[in-house]
Amino acid sequence: MILRGAYCAGGRASVLGAGARLPRHFASSSQVRLLSLGGVQRATPSTARKSPYALPGGSRNFWWSSSKVSTAEPSAATSPESPVLAQDSAGAVAVTEQSPAEAAQLLESTNALDTAPIIDTTPVAEIVQDTIATPLSSSALDTVAQITPLQYGDLAAMGLASWSPAGLCQWFLEVSQVASGLPWFWTIVGATVVSRLIVFPFAVKSIRNAARMAPHQAEFEKLREEINKARISKDMVEMQRAVMKQQMLYKKIGVSLPGMVLPPFAQIPVTLGMFFGVKKMCDLPVPQLKQSGVDFWQDLTVPDPMYVLPALATAGMNVGLTLGMRDMAAAEHTPHLINGLRVLSTVGLLFMVNLPAGVLVHILTGTVCMSLQSTILRLPAVRSALDIPQRPANFGVQSTSMVDTWRYIQKWWAKKREDAILEAHVKAQRRR
Repeated sequence: MILRGAYCAGGRASVLGAGARLPRHFASSSQVRLLSLGGVQRATPSTARKSPYALPGGSRNFWWSSSKVSTAEPSAATSPESPVLAQDSAGAVAVTEQSPAEAAQLLESTNALDTAPIIDTTPVAEIVQDTIATPLSSSALDTVAQITPLQYGDLAAMGLASWSPAGLCQWFLEVSQVASGLPWFWTIVGATVVSRLIVFPFAVKSIRNAARMAPHQAEFEKLREEINKARISKDMVEMQRAVMKQQMLYKKIGVSLPGMVLPPFAQIPVTLGMFFGVKKMCDLPVPQLKQSGVDFWQDLTVPDPMYVLPALATAGMNVGLTLGMRDMAAAEHTPHLINGLRVLSTVGLLFMVNLPAGVLVHILTGTVCMSLQSTILRLPAVRSALDIPQRPANFGVQSTSMVDTWRYIQKWWAKKREDAILEAHVKAQRRR
């Protein structure tokens, strides 16, 4: 049986020799598949006679050529045993007949080619471009882009560390974390404890002054009333006399006015510096704060989604106020001031839920340190070692209810109005 196939170009038939390549759209035909098996057929001995129109390997015959095709001996690349393609009068390529054994072998080779895997011919450049353009998932990005540990000078490069109180606290946090290698959660806790130790001498000074003034609270209250009346009446002589009595009483008990004012104000730069220093690091954010080292609060730069830290911080503030009021002077306004701070801490819970977890860790640690400080400084042995007078039996502020505080506010407002009216009356008499 003779299989025929023709490839037309410009209306003319072109003769395809053994081993010649065919176009892709023509390669799907079974006839072409048989014609393209030049390499398989080369291994098959052929007894067909050579045609005068047979094409040598690698040669082509064009329609505009008038010369007869050469019948030279085949080259080394073309085996004598290769099948011969002949051109009939119709200009078609014909495959010479083969023996049954050769046909079976050729059919088996064709089936093997049909079952061969298809090779993807997509250009490598397109594959690489598609791979680069495909976006990675967040988990893949987290795996690929690992956060490197903080190094000395990284915060300064981010514009954080400086000579301000907040900048110095940030520098201290950086040095502490890089030197110790602690997780950032415990670094903030440790830095907060160190900051409370820095202001501890000022706290002891305030408690010492309050303990020395405790037995003379009645005298101080009387002098404050005299000074207030002299101020309203514009009696400068009486005011100077009351001030002189107050200074002599301070000197008698070993307390100075600057020594009473300085300790509370000295704690402000450290306390606010730590607060704003940690807050700026979380707001930036510093990438290392996203890995706190604690499973429950992994990311310190975002608010606590469970609201555990804000609730604990609010509770810690109220506990600290309860313990601290026992060391305060028993003035009339002190218990109501404590109640006002309790209300502010409760209302502040609405704002603390939006603070980063790192800031809340700092606040919670600070309240725990203050509670422990109040408890320790109440021990007789500690007070004797720090030269703090022992607490009298009735020393401290007694808690009061919110109703009493509201009544006190109304009373205080009415008294202020009376004082303002009296002062205006005194000014009017002087003008006359």
